[in-house]
Amino acid sequence: MITMKHVKKSYYLGEEEMKALDNIDFTVEKGEFVSIVGPSGSRKIDSYEYDWSIRCTR
Repeated sequence: MITMKHVKKSYYLGEEEMKALDNIDFTVEKGEFVSIVGPSGSRKIDSYEYDWSIRCTR
């Protein structure tokens, strides 16, 4: 099982803050499959890298 709670991720375009994730809770149970979809360049891989970095530091 993978659980992520209270996840926040922001980017800046100049001085404007763009909230990509704002206090998101997310759970994937054993045996479930998940797809992250969005337009090209929307930084979909960031959420995967975020989770991987957390699990590698445990």
